[in-house]
Amino acid sequence: MDDEYLPLDGRRLDESPEHGIFGEKNMKKLVQSLCVLIFILNSCPSRGSGQESGFNLKLLNRVTHRVSTVEDTLNEFADLGFLKKALKDTDIVFLGEQTHGDGTTFAAKSRLVRFLHEEMDFDVLAFESSITDCHLTWQEILAGADPMKVAGKSVFKFWAESKYTTDLFAYIRDGAPTGDPLILAGFDIQPSGLLPGSERNDQIIKFLTQGPESVRLERLPRLAEYLNQPLRFFRSKADLDVDSVYRAALTAEFNLVARAWEQKPWSREEAPLYRFFVNTPRWLFFIWNLDFTQIDPAVANIRDEEMARNLIWLKEQVYPDKKIIVWGASSHFGFNRDLLQPFDGMIPMGKYVKDRFGNRSYTISFTSYDGEMGSLFDPKRSPVPPADSLSLEQALHNLDIMYGYLDMRDPKVRQALGERFIARLYGYENWSGEWARMTDGIFFINTMEANELRSDK
Repeated sequence: MDDEYLPLDGRRLDESPEHGIFGEKNMKKLVQSLCVLIFILNSCPSRGSGQESGFNLKLLNRVTHRVSTVEDTLNEFADLGFLKKALKDTDIVFLGEQTHGDGTTFAAKSRLVRFLHEEMDFDVLAFESSITDCHLTWQEILAGADPMKVAGKSVFKFWAESKYTTDLFAYIRDGAPTGDPLILAGFDIQPSGLLPGSERNDQIIKFLTQGPESVRLERLPRLAEYLNQPLRFFRSKADLDVDSVYRAALTAEFNLVARAWEQKPWSREEAPLYRFFVNTPRWLFFIWNLDFTQIDPAVANIRDEEMARNLIWLKEQVYPDKKIIVWGASSHFGFNRDLLQPFDGMIPMGKYVKDRFGNRSYTISFTSYDGEMGSLFDPKRSPVPPADSLSLEQALHNLDIMYGYLDMRDPKVRQALGERFIARLYGYENWSGEWARMTDGIFFINTMEANELRSDK
């Protein structure tokens, strides 16, 4: 990954108002479309043979750390103490998930977030949600707003309104007014929540008025049209009512603002608003050119590459002295995905981050043996698909492990697992991969509970 969209000089930084830019129905369609893309990228007619697996079960039993609970009910983390050694000298920890309908995983991740903040001094929680909108939401929280009520403006609904993240957002609320808050951030390039378009536009326009004359909105007519009617542009290229000349001019106006800020930043405390002008043209190109009937990896990989750029920018430019927890899908957080058999062409953001930070970044992937999964947009629950008979999940189930953890950097763990084996860290599909070189840790949950709405929703 080059630095085309990072600050050029490398300097650090010491349509309904009540329903947001999309509205509930349009947001549901967006999420469903992205889930289809993830499903396609996680699906393949051939996974390789489970016969490649040859676990040393006695050793596997010894090297699997038992985790006593996923519930955040006690201020006690003795069962997670092994992570202090595994995560020593780590600045970025990714917390993945197989799907966005995995309630038990959300509970486990929420507890891990609290452990990382209280025991290991991680101070930023970055969701796979809009970098700009999460910044605006965090400003609201700092001003006294309750995260339980406003997180959904920026954080995807399946996290913000889940009963399994209730303790997490209460924890953010309770810490916000203290001297040791858990900072809410995002790293996605797309709108992700229900922030009213008028609220975002007010902040964008204010940001532009603080810059040079060249970025005033009256000099950017196409950008002004985009702010006024964004849904007009959220379509495939074939369905757009603007031609290629208009699209190029719109992109140029976004780029003009981004370059102006990079050359001479203004309003540094609102720096994440600058990323709006970097991200939006890439997001538009992504949705204009993505064909679900014939996925082009060159297009499908845009979002991951740009999310990586955002996360790297947050770490190096905004929070250089803080450690970051990253929350999202495992399919985005892995690395060395070409070690899957067969390789599907996807290059996840985790690869770019690993290239940049090496072992200072650590990816934890979650997996489970059985149970249910479900979407907050659909009341129906689906059973977790069966695990391959020779998969890692089957082996851990046979060892009667309810919750367990494998540190893939531990040579004994690698010895127990072998070089290539079957696991389903991505969307419950039984992939054959050299998983010890594709993730840093695996958190096993024997039985998954489907995601559900909080009782107040």
